[in-house]
Amino acid sequence: MTVSTLLNQIVLKYYPNAAEDAGRIGLVKICCGMFGVVITGVILDIFKRFKETISVIYNSCLLLLIAFTFTLDKGITAVYLVIGLFGIFVASVYTAGYELAAEITYPIPEGTSAGVMSASAQIFGILFVYLYSYLLDTLGDKISNFTMCGMLGIATLLVVFFIRYDLKRHKVQVEAKEGQNC
Repeated sequence: MTVSTLLNQIVLKYYPNAAEDAGRIGLVKICCGMFGVVITGVILDIFKRFKETISVIYNSCLLLLIAFTFTLDKGITAVYLVIGLFGIFVASVYTAGYELAAEITYPIPEGTSAGVMSASAQIFGILFVYLYSYLLDTLGDKISNFTMCGMLGIATLLVVFFIRYDLKRHKVQVEAKEGQNC
């Protein structure tokens, strides 16, 4: 969200006449993200491998944000490519997060856990946009990107090592299905 909000400023710093490209790069990120959320949902529905899927998503986001930082000056095509890949994984964070929240907070209604997730995402989004914008204006894009990489690294550690992946909703569904088969 943060990179998307300030993408125009970042791209125009390196490519001053690329205002249309900045918009298209954002579109590529969104379109690739739509693909990513569907694939993530299917993977989670079929395999129920939440920890592994979330670990791949967060680590990929982190690596691609680092790649974005170092490819900004390598040509506009590289920016399109990296942002497209980043879009696949960063949008998938929402799908995986909502599904995981529904699983680990069961029997709390899914709407409640989704609401809390959405509200917290908006709050952190606002805070990170202000932080990123401030750092971008005062210290430049490299420092602001590395700061976001640090935040994403902390988030990765939290979701991989500090969340108990107790799939309560899935257990109830399996038990109900086994009860019907008896």
